[in-house]
Amino acid sequence: MLRLILFFILTLTGYTEELPIFQFPVEVISKVTKIPIEGKWAFYHRILIEPESVKKELKKIDDFKNFSEKDFSSILNNLGKYRLENVPSEWTDYKNENGQSYAEKLDHGSFLIYIKNLPKGQDLSFYSLEQGTAFEFYDIPISKKSLDENLKPVLYNGKVGDSIKESIPQIYPTINNFVNEENEHIFLVRISNFHHRQGGFWNSINIGETTKVIRQEESKKALSYFSVGVLFIMGLYHFFLFFQRKEDKSSMFFGFFCLVILIRIITIDRLVHYLFRIPSEDQFEALYRLEYISFYLGTPLFLQFIISIFYSNSNKFKNKYMNFLSWTFSVTFCISVILLPTRIFSQYIIYYHIYTLFLVSYFLILITYKLIEKVPGIIYSFTGCLVLVTFMIHDQLHANNVIQTPYIFQYGLIIFIFAQSMILSTKFALAFRESEQLNSSMSRFVPSAFLGFLKKNSLLDVNLGNAIKKELTILFLDIRGFTTLSEKLSTDDTFKLLNEVFEKLNPCIFKNKGVIDKFIGDAILALFETPEEAIGAAIEMQLELSNYNFQRRKENLSELKVGIGINTGMVTLGTVGSKDRMNTTVIGDAVNLAARLESITKEFKVEILASDKTVSKLKKEFQTRKVATVKVKGKIEENDIYEIFDFQSPEFISLKNKQKENLELALNCFKIGEFEKSKNYFEEIKKEISTDFIPDYYLTKMESVKYLKPNNWTGIQDYN
Repeated sequence: MLRLILFFILTLTGYTEELPIFQFPVEVISKVTKIPIEGKWAFYHRILIEPESVKKELKKIDDFKNFSEKDFSSILNNLGKYRLENVPSEWTDYKNENGQSYAEKLDHGSFLIYIKNLPKGQDLSFYSLEQGTAFEFYDIPISKKSLDENLKPVLYNGKVGDSIKESIPQIYPTINNFVNEENEHIFLVRISNFHHRQGGFWNSINIGETTKVIRQEESKKALSYFSVGVLFIMGLYHFFLFFQRKEDKSSMFFGFFCLVILIRIITIDRLVHYLFRIPSEDQFEALYRLEYISFYLGTPLFLQFIISIFYSNSNKFKNKYMNFLSWTFSVTFCISVILLPTRIFSQYIIYYHIYTLFLVSYFLILITYKLIEKVPGIIYSFTGCLVLVTFMIHDQLHANNVIQTPYIFQYGLIIFIFAQSMILSTKFALAFRESEQLNSSMSRFVPSAFLGFLKKNSLLDVNLGNAIKKELTILFLDIRGFTTLSEKLSTDDTFKLLNEVFEKLNPCIFKNKGVIDKFIGDAILALFETPEEAIGAAIEMQLELSNYNFQRRKENLSELKVGIGINTGMVTLGTVGSKDRMNTTVIGDAVNLAARLESITKEFKVEILASDKTVSKLKKEFQTRKVATVKVKGKIEENDIYEIFDFQSPEFISLKNKQKENLELALNCFKIGEFEKSKNYFEEIKKEISTDFIPDYYLTKMESVKYLKPNNWTGIQDYN
């Protein structure tokens, strides 16, 4: 019976056991940056309580030192009908006894809470993000002193009103420092929303030590500015890459993606909102339009980037249809943002969130497929995309008030950009490696030394008609009897043998700083800066061929022989052909003479012949002997030609050197027509060197002309 009477009395006085009271955790404030005033608040639906009304109720209290929960309950009831609601939250989350929402999205109201144990004498700060979409926060200390003060909002955004005409929206984080003088306070928050799809107490009022709060906000701003800076630089960098190589569209799409996300970070982190401190509906609408449009454009740009970087030459997933669908959705939503006010277009974002989740699944399918294919750099892209998608989903949950955490998409974006830089590094490394391999491959067709002759740094610098005159030593090599030999071999075996021989001989040219201008069937045309280099290469090739023949004899294969002609003179190096197909070449009499000398080696049955123009320029001693004076086809100029025999055995070299004087006498006699004397010298040489074919050549020649010797005999071997 006593309990029933007590309950009746408490009910009449308006006192209930559950009240909007927040016990401030004094022991925690030194350990954390901010303490959010969360939990149950008294909500007065569609009542904008004036702070003076709260002061008026406080004046009824006789003893502030003994202010009780019963006193606070009396104030709450005297101010009007209220319900206890959780903060932060949206108004549409507030349910009546029937489980139905009693507040609308576009609505207004007031919130009160009783704060206990707020530490006295400390330098504290109030901090809050924006509320939806105009608010005023009043701190009313429970003391007589506060009753005499003119209360002003400690934190505020926009202008609070009970209609769309009276309310002015604004979005801007606010902070206010104060030195607390009382333990107990009443907090009053007035909120109105007529301009956004969501209304209510969006974000908590926070209290913290001033230095910590300011330091944290400065750190957050610094990170936001850092994110903006990174995006700006990466965007410019990718645009620069695109303008350098317009075929690579991925750089362009990523550059635009960075630009769009940069705008989004500026808007959601409120980095420019401090420029608009005077509330204005136009400013509010413009800033929200930027925030939404940047989100709507970001998804198709990101999809386009993924497709262009990994699927530019593939239509495996019908990407062109997905691109069309993505841009159609994006443009449609962007048009709605431009044409409609925030309170309307903001309601449709939930549908784009659903579509974005579908696109996210598609992103992951694209990336996972390339991960299975083990595309270079894909692991970085997969990790970056996974982090970015996770943070994107988080922000969508935050935007729909499913979770009460700050936006973190920009942090995921920094990780993604880092992953993208790793992809770029991988691409550049692969491109550089491919370029090196291509250069290496191209150098097998167009030697770098040939480019040096043309004074070009790269094959890209070479144009049709580029030419230069230069004195060079030309080496012409031909495999003797190869045509006959190839007739006995299959096509594969013919090329195998040819490449096998060249594989042995080419290093001798390169070792002596030579350049192979071209392969002409079974012949080689090589260029050298000096005669010494050309002769050195010729000698080494004969020695290398001797070793190769030794292996062939072991395999019961026939030996191969090569003839080499060497000449020095002015030549023209350049490019010939057409704009669609061109080749490098070297032309001139010096080239022709080298080729003729190679042919003459067959007549004299020697391996290497060099012109007097080459021998006369030698600055190093080689084993040489003059073997003839000739006129080659198409020329009237005489040329002394010399055999080079350094590669022969020491005994053979010694014998040839001993008979060099007899050979010179024999040739002189032959030249003036004294055949008997010439014959005696040649026979003496033949007697000493039975395998020397030079005497045989001249003895046969003299026998054929001794009865028909012309009156103008010169002894010159005319190959015209």
